[in-house]
Amino acid sequence: MIAWLKGVVLFKDRSSLVLDVNGVGYLVQVTTGTLRGAQPGEEVSLHVHTQVREDAIQLFGFSDPLERTVFETLLAVNKVGTRVAMAVLSTLRPWDLSRAVETADLPTLQRVPGVGKRLAQRLSLELAGKLDVEPPPGEAAQAGQVPPKTDQRLSLALAQLGFRRSEMEPVLERVSREPGPDATLEERLRAALKLLSAGASR
Repeated sequence: MIAWLKGVVLFKDRSSLVLDVNGVGYLVQVTTGTLRGAQPGEEVSLHVHTQVREDAIQLFGFSDPLERTVFETLLAVNKVGTRVAMAVLSTLRPWDLSRAVETADLPTLQRVPGVGKRLAQRLSLELAGKLDVEPPPGEAAQAGQVPPKTDQRLSLALAQLGFRRSEMEPVLERVSREPGPDATLEERLRAALKLLSAGASR
């Protein structure tokens, strides 16, 4: 398992580098940000995720270990493969992704090539509470304040279960009071389903 590489960039294309490490050339898929910071003839260090398949061994490299961690978290999401995970990190910085997930900001998630509305909903639901990435001090002022958590993720979950907006609205209002906005998504979803099954939305 290769976890880190340091070598000289031999050449690069739109999405990968060939890195000369002690005379051995490694083909490494990289994000747009990592690609911009790597020039042929220069030495770079990459934090690497190795994917072993029956027909190939692929390397994915990141200049920042945080990006590798987020990449591996993305791979745990249903229907997200390496192509989409790399596209996410080539489009959104980790803290921008974290903010979009926690606020159910679907338009921001849909800026990623290959991410439509359904996948954006899945990312928001399955990554909730798993990233918790704060911007570095130099980026904090640009990033602005993170909006307070809303019931948007709960709305998405109920919509995926087939409930109509007219059914959900009264329930969402009650769930915001009990168990309250600080409850986990799972706790709020259980409470909402209990109210809906009891006919509280009518």
